[in-house]
Amino acid sequence: TIMQDQKDDNISMNEKADQSKSISDVEPKSDDESKMCLSMISSLSDDEKEKAARTSYRYFVATTSKENKKPSKEERDTCAMAMARRHLRAESGNEEKALKKMRNTIQYREEKKVDVIR
Repeated sequence: TIMQDQKDDNISMNEKADQSKSISDVEPKSDDESKMCLSMISSLSDDEKEKAARTSYRYFVATTSKENKKPSKEERDTCAMAMARRHLRAESGNEEKALKKMRNTIQYREEKKVDVIR
């Protein structure tokens, strides 16, 4: 409804995150997993980090809201880390394979204009 949309617009990205935890918001399984995810993210360009972060619905909504309040780089990186974590877990901890598939996913989403479809 319109009232709900207006209410949602007034909720910050962090508050929305607290309200709707997803599998990607699960804490890292280990320090090694966190280090590997950070390594993956650090090898991405700023443009790739932005595209990776936009796979998070909450980040996508925050970047396309009417408020023009752009999320911080820290929020962007946190959401990009969630994508890195998903790929790392899918590849059973193989960082090189996970990074390659993550970049392929980013490229695919750009080619298919997934963010436009949303």
